[in-house]
Amino acid sequence: MALWQKKTRLKPQDVDQEIKLDLRSEAGLLKSTLLHRLSLINVPWGKLSDAQSSRGTFRETWILRWQPEYSVALAEALVHGVTIDQAAGNAALQRARETASVTELASLIQSTLVADLPETATACIELLQAVAVSSSDLTDLMQSVAPLAGVLRYGTARRVPEETLRSLIRSMSVEINAGVRLASRSLDEEATTARIRAMEVFDDALALFGDDVLTATWCRELGHIVEDDLATPGIVGLCLRRLHDRRDWDLDKVSVEFVRHTGSGDPQSAGQFLEAFLRGGADVILQDPALLQLLDNWICELDDTSFTDTLPLLRRSFSDLESGGRRRILTKLRQPLQHTETVLPATGEDPGEAAFEAALPLLYQILGLGGRP
Repeated sequence: MALWQKKTRLKPQDVDQEIKLDLRSEAGLLKSTLLHRLSLINVPWGKLSDAQSSRGTFRETWILRWQPEYSVALAEALVHGVTIDQAAGNAALQRARETASVTELASLIQSTLVADLPETATACIELLQAVAVSSSDLTDLMQSVAPLAGVLRYGTARRVPEETLRSLIRSMSVEINAGVRLASRSLDEEATTARIRAMEVFDDALALFGDDVLTATWCRELGHIVEDDLATPGIVGLCLRRLHDRRDWDLDKVSVEFVRHTGSGDPQSAGQFLEAFLRGGADVILQDPALLQLLDNWICELDDTSFTDTLPLLRRSFSDLESGGRRRILTKLRQPLQHTETVLPATGEDPGEAAFEAALPLLYQILGLGGRP
């Protein structure tokens, strides 16, 4: 450890120090390698200030603080090896052999790659391949693809077994595509929430990975889920939204399925569908005029009874959006009325504007905005 500190010119101090590393330089890469290896042997001398965005890129920002107990942890790590690289590699490999979690194995692969331990990473990849074949947890598999695809997409200054890693991602993605439809049925609320998050990160990971065949198969399976009457409503809502975002389905087809699932007659199912369909925040909705128009048309076409029955669903679905975003959506919906050329009556009052003003109190209640600004 003393030799590494001298080589990297890092002094152990009991105060917070921020360092910014350029991994394309030898000095920056050495510092990063040391800190990542120490993390694997439970010596967190440095913590990445933004771990998710920093991994796999050429820049890292660390916060350093040495604590006395780290010396004890270094001594304990001797059971894994007499040098830091030996101890880090063997400690990671032991953890990999002791777990059956696909997600944990994927995280270990990523950690060993950024710690410049390619041999250990290769061994972990082999273990993950064996576990993935027998895994029945599709949510776990989906969450595991993202960190692996991120390493390939953004590159790294370390040695990476690229072909082996690509083969692993491809085989896991094939497994996911083959089982996602049947695995999307009869999920409880907790499993649905976890699956939705996993599907989002997997969908993003496929876009990073850039395999057209895998992506086409995935989109086809999303469509099958939307058309499957046995699929969990929340999963269906996410699938339809992703198909719309990717522009794989035209708006008319999306509209038909949207109306079918929101008018299912079961308020709970319709609410789960709508909540998942509207995920992503107000800004995403505001930047997609077609999506906003779809929602607006659907609400306007409801009859009085259906509209009243739908209010609780709307309130729940919009509750996840921050209040400023909800206000911007309301303003956006009002803009077409403000710019429409109409023949005004003798009073000078725009009937469309008057109708909108009359509806505002109810709209503010639906959006959960309280009183008017």
